[in-house]
Amino acid sequence: MLMFEQENNNQTINNYINTDAISFNSYLTKVFGYLGFGIILTAITHVIFASSPFLLSIVFQVPYLFLGLVIAEIALVFYINARIHKMSFNSALTWFFIYSISTGITITPMLIAYSSQVLNALILTIVFFIIFAGYGYITKTDLSKIGNIALVSFIGLFVVELINVFILASSGLDIIISVAMLIIFAVLIARKIQILKEYHAVQVQDAELSQKLAVLGALSLYISFVIVFMRILRLLSKR
Repeated sequence: MLMFEQENNNQTINNYINTDAISFNSYLTKVFGYLGFGIILTAITHVIFASSPFLLSIVFQVPYLFLGLVIAEIALVFYINARIHKMSFNSALTWFFIYSISTGITITPMLIAYSSQVLNALILTIVFFIIFAGYGYITKTDLSKIGNIALVSFIGLFVVELINVFILASSGLDIIISVAMLIIFAVLIARKIQILKEYHAVQVQDAELSQKLAVLGALSLYISFVIVFMRILRLLSKR
């Protein structure tokens, strides 16, 4: 009798684990769906602007307009993170798509400059993303500590890059920074997948918040995707 009850309990636990795994996979599919659509919006925006001398002239010849777009993008990321609990799901998704469109404008100069390597960089970025997102999905190791270290390292490298851009102008240092950035984002991408598991768990108490956090997760992964893509593009351009 006890053995029968134990078997039933084990079966119940297994069913719960399987159901939760299926639920998370569905949640993850939504996140990557938002991510994919954001990337498509970025690509379409880039094509529109790159093929229109008139639009390019407006954005890049009007004083401070391009800089204003970059600052607005940064501010928008902070805004979404700060207001995600209060804004509606539709608002969160709309702001994410607006951010994706804006990025399509701001990355256009670099894509035009290195147009011969864009496709190669995109393919390598997708492979990179699949590998490390996959690792974050399957690993049982808690990546929170190393993720925090990677985040601090990213901030430090960003400061070093600013110094290199405006003072040192070293091509060799630029390569080192790009390689280091790729290592850092390998860790961050894996960690972000684990964070999505935490976002998914929120739906037990607040399903709407969980869906809004899915958009926030998509935004975070999108930023990582763009940074990795630009770093790989820079490295390929130096061959």
